[in-house]
Amino acid sequence: METSEDVQESLINVFRDLGRIIARNVAGAISELTGEKVSSKRSHLRLFYAGEFCKNFCSDHPMVGLYFDFQRGPDIVALFLLPVEDIEHMLRNMLGRGLEDMEREIVNSGMREIGNILVCAYSDAVSNFFNEPVMPSVPYFEIDEPMRIFRKIKNEFPRISEKLLYLENEFYRGGEKMHFHFVMFPRGTALTELIKKLRVNGNFSV
Repeated sequence: METSEDVQESLINVFRDLGRIIARNVAGAISELTGEKVSSKRSHLRLFYAGEFCKNFCSDHPMVGLYFDFQRGPDIVALFLLPVEDIEHMLRNMLGRGLEDMEREIVNSGMREIGNILVCAYSDAVSNFFNEPVMPSVPYFEIDEPMRIFRKIKNEFPRISEKLLYLENEFYRGGEKMHFHFVMFPRGTALTELIKKLRVNGNFSV
């Protein structure tokens, strides 16, 4: 008979598997965007309250928030939090010139392309893990302090859970650690449904 400790250990292992798949895809996407090899280490998902997460992991400095939900797929809102300087580096690599030389529309177009690449990397990971097709929404961008971005997401999307799933991971570019975060906000009963799906897919490994 499976004990509660067995269930907890099983979920931890599956969260780790899903975290590795997401991290691997995201690292590949960032490599494409920066033109440099990006590697990931120690990938797994952890459950936090939003306030607890920000207290432990977020700074008061503005970051670029890229967030989206799904028209088809899990009932969650996904969020990338990236330092402004990393986005600038990606834009320079994509467009071949500094931001000071770009028109606003070109910058906006580049930001949309970055968003599409990161969203596709995440969506492919989720689709492959659960063996189900997904359809993400158009990504939205905000530049603000992380806690304010959290509040904006909560206001825009009803039924957001007080808990979030955080991809705990270390990404490195050229030996230098990259400081960005990826979180998922379940809506309604999505967290319970997600855990049930994770249990079903618990035999998946990377």
